[in-house]
Amino acid sequence: MKHKRIILIPIIFFGLINLKTQCNKPYPIAPAYEYTFLEKIAVTPYQLNYNVGDTIQLELNVPGKKLFDTKTNSLVFKDSISFNIGINVSLLFNNPYIGDGPFASFVYNSGLSAYSTNYSGITQAFLTTGCTTASDYKETVGIVLLKKGVFAIGMYCNNIVNCYNGYATNSQVRFQLNVDDTHKSYYQQLPLLDIGKMPDSNILTELDAKLIAIINVQ
Repeated sequence: MKHKRIILIPIIFFGLINLKTQCNKPYPIAPAYEYTFLEKIAVTPYQLNYNVGDTIQLELNVPGKKLFDTKTNSLVFKDSISFNIGINVSLLFNNPYIGDGPFASFVYNSGLSAYSTNYSGITQAFLTTGCTTASDYKETVGIVLLKKGVFAIGMYCNNIVNCYNGYATNSQVRFQLNVDDTHKSYYQQLPLLDIGKMPDSNILTELDAKLIAIINVQ
């Protein structure tokens, strides 16, 4: 029995070393995007103050199906793709802060595959557009404002998909709101402490990048 115990000790020792080596192996790194596209989204009408019942139009327009690639600073023709898009209407401030929505409804073009959801503090829309014979990629969604408060609105692309095989392409698309002022200063002066909140650095970053904009619904 003594000999067996002596043999087992080095086996366990080398097994632990091998386990540690396996654990320290780096995880595989996802391949870099082939393209990093940036497209501007028109916001109409755009202002700080709106009334309940007003409608804001968000429009994606890609003439000739040529998307702007930030890696090469050039237009790239991408035919036969679809965009999986999300739209957020997020409540940032109201006193008292009541997160029950929905805060907006959405108006879609006829035949568009789309639906909306509502969670505490946020109302979202999801839609898929593209895969048409049209010469441009173009889509407009209306946001109908339903409740008072200060909101962040934004439009983003989860991924773009090949129309023929249904697989996501190795490309990233970011949507930037085509506005001069995202009303960052208005957000910074909100009395957030009155409702137990603090300024959010992520919101400030997204405002600087024009990924979102602040609106006040009266």
